[in-house]
Amino acid sequence: TFWNRWGGGVHPKWPVHAMVADTLAYVWGNSWESSCSKGHSGPTPLGKTFWPAAELAELTTCKKPLTVYSARNASTAKPQITAGDFRLYEDRVGKPGWIASQPGSCMKFQLTFGQDPRFAVTYLKSYRNISNVQVKLRKATYTLKGHWPKGDSRQVSLYSTKWFKVHKSELGVRATKFARLYTLADFTFMSGVEPNSKLTVELCLSPVNDQSQQKIKVVQVVSC
Repeated sequence: TFWNRWGGGVHPKWPVHAMVADTLAYVWGNSWESSCSKGHSGPTPLGKTFWPAAELAELTTCKKPLTVYSARNASTAKPQITAGDFRLYEDRVGKPGWIASQPGSCMKFQLTFGQDPRFAVTYLKSYRNISNVQVKLRKATYTLKGHWPKGDSRQVSLYSTKWFKVHKSELGVRATKFARLYTLADFTFMSGVEPNSKLTVELCLSPVNDQSQQKIKVVQVVSC
């Protein structure tokens, strides 16, 4: 298979991505060409979606953020370092981020929300030498785990993005296929956040016992 020949471990190398893309382009191209050659644009679209409205509502996101903090873009907003040793630098060539290794290190982000308040934090997850990111919003806290879940065999370091949002109906979401993606904390963390409001979110290094794991890296925070 493509994976066995060019897999390279836990993730396929670029030839696999290219072959999958070429295959999809070939299939879609043939479908469009066949449809157009018959003098029509294909089947008439259905008058409704395939997915229930409650489930589609959980997938909505913003096309244009109202606030952007990006370690890769110097023209975006800058967080306020309030404690510890947070610094913006590259721990790997070409991979900048706000990095801290001192427990209690914190930085604040001023966020602007739109009609459907939500924000996202992109941070580093790894299999070693990594701690947790504690997210604070008003009196609520949420912990982003830096390590892969227990039993996960991935020996890689990847950026992970966590979206926080105001859930309009907890009961509605619980009845959908996305219920397993959320915990009670997901529903309560942004409870009471008003549309079109402005709030401060604080990100801190959550202390751990193993001194070798005292590090977190945040690369982007956006809100809409």
